[in-house]
Amino acid sequence: MKAKMYLLLFVFVSIVIGSCKQQSSYEEYNETLMTYPYSDTNSFPVIHNKNDIYPYSRIDGFSHTGEPREWKVVKLENEYIEVYIFPENGGKVWGAIDKATGKEFVYKNDVVKFRDIALRGPWTMGGIEWNSGVIGHHVGAATPVNYKVFTDDDGTVHCVIGGMDLPSHMQWRVDISLPAKTSYFEATTQWYNATPFYQSYYHWSNTALKSAEDLHFYFPGDYWLGHNGISHPWPVDEQGIDRSWFKKNKDRDDSSYHIFGSIDNYYVSYYHNEDFGLGHWSEIFGTPGKKIWLFSQARSGAIWENLLTDTHGQFVEVQAGRMFNQNSFSSGHTPFKQPDFIPYNTDSWTERWFPVRGTDGVTRAAESGTIHLKFSPDGMNLLFSPVREINEKMRVAVNGEEISNDLVVMKPSETFDEVFDGITEDDIIKVYLGIEKLYSSEDQFIMERPDKAEGDAMDDLFILAGELEKRRSYQKALDIYLELLDKEPFHLKALERVAELYARRGEIDKALLYTRKVLKVDTYAPGANFIYGNLQKQKGNFTDAKDGFRWAMRSLEYHSASLQLLSEISLMEGRPDLAHNLAVRSVTYNSLNLNSYKIQAIAQRKLNNRKSAEEILTRILEIDPLDHFALFESYLLKPGAGRLSAFNNSFKSEMARDEYLELGLFYAGIDLQNEAIKLLEQVPSYPIILYWLAWLNKEDHEKSQRTLEMALEASPEYVFPYRTETLDILEWASKQIPSWKTDYYSALILWNRGRINEALGLLEKWGEEPEFVPFYYSRACLKGLYSDPGLKDMQKALVIDPGQWRVYRELTNIYTQRNDLNAALKISEKGFHKFPGNYLLDIAYSKSLTNTGNYKKSLDVLNKTNILPYEGERSAQSIFEYNYLMLAFNSCQKGDYDSALDYIDRSEAYPENLGSGMPHNPDYRNQNILRVKIYDQTGEHDKEHEANGEIQEYTRKFGEMRGGSIFEQRFTDSFIKPF
Repeated sequence: MKAKMYLLLFVFVSIVIGSCKQQSSYEEYNETLMTYPYSDTNSFPVIHNKNDIYPYSRIDGFSHTGEPREWKVVKLENEYIEVYIFPENGGKVWGAIDKATGKEFVYKNDVVKFRDIALRGPWTMGGIEWNSGVIGHHVGAATPVNYKVFTDDDGTVHCVIGGMDLPSHMQWRVDISLPAKTSYFEATTQWYNATPFYQSYYHWSNTALKSAEDLHFYFPGDYWLGHNGISHPWPVDEQGIDRSWFKKNKDRDDSSYHIFGSIDNYYVSYYHNEDFGLGHWSEIFGTPGKKIWLFSQARSGAIWENLLTDTHGQFVEVQAGRMFNQNSFSSGHTPFKQPDFIPYNTDSWTERWFPVRGTDGVTRAAESGTIHLKFSPDGMNLLFSPVREINEKMRVAVNGEEISNDLVVMKPSETFDEVFDGITEDDIIKVYLGIEKLYSSEDQFIMERPDKAEGDAMDDLFILAGELEKRRSYQKALDIYLELLDKEPFHLKALERVAELYARRGEIDKALLYTRKVLKVDTYAPGANFIYGNLQKQKGNFTDAKDGFRWAMRSLEYHSASLQLLSEISLMEGRPDLAHNLAVRSVTYNSLNLNSYKIQAIAQRKLNNRKSAEEILTRILEIDPLDHFALFESYLLKPGAGRLSAFNNSFKSEMARDEYLELGLFYAGIDLQNEAIKLLEQVPSYPIILYWLAWLNKEDHEKSQRTLEMALEASPEYVFPYRTETLDILEWASKQIPSWKTDYYSALILWNRGRINEALGLLEKWGEEPEFVPFYYSRACLKGLYSDPGLKDMQKALVIDPGQWRVYRELTNIYTQRNDLNAALKISEKGFHKFPGNYLLDIAYSKSLTNTGNYKKSLDVLNKTNILPYEGERSAQSIFEYNYLMLAFNSCQKGDYDSALDYIDRSEAYPENLGSGMPHNPDYRNQNILRVKIYDQTGEHDKEHEANGEIQEYTRKFGEMRGGSIFEQRFTDSFIKPF
């Protein structure tokens, strides 16, 4: 009896231990890594140069030296893989390791080296980054994000990261999860457009892996697209070179291949010498975009290895996206234009990454793993690397006849390897795992979708304006729509777009005027009715708002959003029961419409249905585990320090104050002022929130005035308001206590929205009273930086703060553009000496020296600088080359041909302290043009003929020189025509 009990106990313990081994787990800890930090945030608004990312700020300081720094790490682990996430560094997956081999299948950098790569500056190499909003590395690529780690009921561990994209108000989330019995991890991305406007649509996940000679990219498709949308054959290009091999790209500079033409949604990057690689898979509707990014294998690319890592080696990127290419504006001339994201819509998709082992190549990656069919004279070798535990039959059929149907039991750390005699590539082969088709030679995945345009659709003003609007170039888009309407006043879609653009600008009456123009022609137009309803809701005209939404909802595009907005109106009218019912109907058409769930929860709280409210909040957190609203509503349902603390602790991102304000204004926007006040009082130190609190408390005059005074006492540095709804609050505040700070904040919003004259008017009235450099920079930009008034304001800025290096750079540029080259030299020299080691000022000074003919002194400055470049940086190299060519030309003019030829030779160097290594095919045509002239004078006609031949050969391969030779074009900021 005892023996039997011990046996049962042993079996039970074994099962428990086995079960424990099968669990996924997570761990949070701090890890110290050598870090090359970033610093020096710009207090100037980015509106003048990068309005599409305002209110984010530029960061310009990068370090040549590292220092140990602790980083928060979230580690997800199961029996087969480890995944590392850095929530303080953009939420990126820092790396992933295959435990069976100990190898990284996602590059895990050994240092954190911030370099000037992302849209606002800092970026680090390695892992997987999440890019959304507009084209480029995300604005939050190097800053903290909100995150939450948990284990679900299935034993899968999750690290959900996310935040808010400020310009679009878009809520973005990435749920990085690791199931228990798999060698893959997944990322489920979710966006929510929480606005009544169309927004730019862009998303790519960029995965780093090490570069190697034997690296082979198995990316299905028959074309590759450039950023410009132009298509080329893939994998073998027009030159007959198979570009899917890393080693076959040695003749190219930095390369972006967007692989196009197949609906088979996978890619595998495989190291043949290691018999190991990285795989990526998504459902057919997940990530149709597939991209390979390669640094040049010349020095122009190789220098980035040391710039981005210490000892971990060069990398490549393989990327997956929601569009076929990362489209530059020129891609609009092709079929690959910019899509948009409809109002109050939610989008979600899942993709997964996994190691591939022992397959010696790839035929296809399916949901359950990667298969490779190798053929030889002996037959077919079937190799399969699974991504999950397998206990199913694998059926192989050849020419309609089943030749194998054996049970396969294996772990994802193992590889299936079986040879089938006598089978050739010409046979019809099908391989099934259970009911999943792994492979069929009869499947056709290549698409017939057009890859080239007929004509240029951008000649159509409506299409051109639409491309600009979808890229956040709202002012240019508006101008072109209005130009179109001058020619076609009944272009209803253009009228509709103009109405929305005026609504974006906060010009409600103008927007209403254009909606009425549409409705006078077509009373049922759904888009115009939707805009009309929103505008009337904003004005408090609920009858007209309801009228607009009841017609807008006839279109499926606006149905859920219209019901949601109708529910908000019902709540504002004191009808929580109707609000709840309408919000419930809204989510039947968009089950992830978060605002509709929020209205349901508020309505149930107002109806004192606490249990129902809690259930709705639980549903919200199921959709979005990072949702702040659900935590705050939970506190309102049952006030207590614990729930309030949970709410406040959920804000971990860099832009936490703006996230508080976003939620506070959601409450204020539906007339729940007490809730808005209670929420915003959690962050009383931010000036814009203080303005809002002053306004929300205006019935309590004493409290309102005290709060307003606090807003005015706070520093305006790094305060960048951007919400049009804040304009009314600032206008009210300026009437209570006039202040240049209030008008400065209003001017920033107006400037960002394209309302230039109004913005300038607010700043002009304060003359020279403010002692704040960004005030004068902003006013100079609004006046025109290169105008006399703009120059005067920047001179005033220098007087206020001679310790601000950016003022020296701006003044140097202004004087240069005004062709006052001696003034530019004088101010750049002051900056150069005042801020030693600032390579941005070094470049400005060397350029000024060049412009004034001080070529040798300019070279001396360049020789002593050490530039940490941004991606594509060539300015210092161009100045270096130009200096030597001008010295050569001057020597030539004097008849000193030996010195001239020596200077020409020196101009062909690429000093790497200037931040750009030598490319594969350097363009030396300027040098050879001068050599031809010299050899003609010296009678060395063979050398003259050789130099001429090199010019012609380069032009034949790469096209004509843009703007002509250096001796004919505007190289710097003045015309130089020595010939």
